[in-house]
Amino acid sequence: MDVKSDSKQEKLKYAAAIRYRSGIDASPVVLAAGRGKIAETIIKLADEAGIPNHIEPALAKVLSELEPGTPIPEDTYQLVAQILAFIWSLDKNYHKK
Repeated sequence: MDVKSDSKQEKLKYAAAIRYRSGIDASPVVLAAGRGKIAETIIKLADEAGIPNHIEPALAKVLSELEPGTPIPEDTYQLVAQILAFIWSLDKNYHKK
């Protein structure tokens, strides 16, 4: 059997929107998540709202399987913390201008 590497499953796009409010949220929470058309919509809405995004396919795939309102898994804390720190530094630098 000939298996092509560009299968439909591999072409699916995954996306997740998360929120973390220091002092309010115990950990980051998934606000929206999905794959395919839903992922494309999440990315489009974030872009339109000026919400920064970061491409991390493996993390997006894990988070896309969670229901909105679900805290992120503990094994993703370190990577999510690095991404949030980077985004917050961009936001801080943006507001200095």
